[in-house]
Order: sequence, then C-alpha cells, then structure tokens
Amino acid sequence: MIAGVALLLACHRGADTLVADFHTVERQCLSTFTDALHRQGANQIDELAFADVVEKQVLPPWHAFGLRLAHEPDSKLVVAMRRYIADRETAWQAFTVTLRHDDPQALATYRQKNADADADAREVAKLLPH
Repeated sequence: MIAGVALLLACHRGADTLVADFHTVERQCLSTFTDALHRQGANQIDELAFADVVEKQVLPPWHAFGLRLAHEPDSKLVVAMRRYIADRETAWQAFTVTLRHDDPQALATYRQKNADADADAREVAKLLPH
C-alpha cells in the first residue's frame, strides 16, 4: 500500500513537471515566433531572417519537447500534447519553406497545420490541471 502511494505521488510529480515544462517551452517558442513576426512586419528583419529565427530558436526546443513526449506513458493529455506539438512543428516547418521559396503548397500546409495546432491547443488546455 505504501509503495502504491509512493508510486502515485511520483507519477503526480512527474505529471506536474511535464505540465510546467510544457508551459515553459510553449511560452518561449510562441513568444520568440511572435516577436520575430512583429519585427518582420516592422521591417526590422527580412523574411529570410525570420525563417532563421524559426529554424534556430523556435523549432529546436519545440522538437526536443516532442521527443520527450514520445517517451511519456500514454494518457489523454500526453496524446493531445503530442498531436499539438507535431501539428505546430509541421506548420512552422512549412512556414519557413514559404518564407524561403514562396511555395504555394507549403503555404497551404502551413495554414492547415496551423489551424489544426490551434484546435489541438484548445484541446490540451481543456485537459490541463487547473
């Protein structure tokens, strides 16, 4: 019985850490992306520099968190987070292709996956502990 309680507490602490780390990575990546978007809109950086920011500062921590999620046990929250991470990553990758090559297919992929990621984010938010 005591071992079961200890395991339950360890799992709860692990879930708390996962959620806290998720919030940190999400805030950092979205903030970096949005800041670069505003700087590009204000002509402080060009589209290629914006693509560089996404590829070098946004995608690596986002992808790393996705790899971490791949090793977490399945739960509704973890599965929803995986879907969100994957869709947002695909959207950002397509966005960088669009910035670099003016590729209509990449733009369509970005728009669809960005919409999917927004829906995923709403689903994750419903599952997060309050």
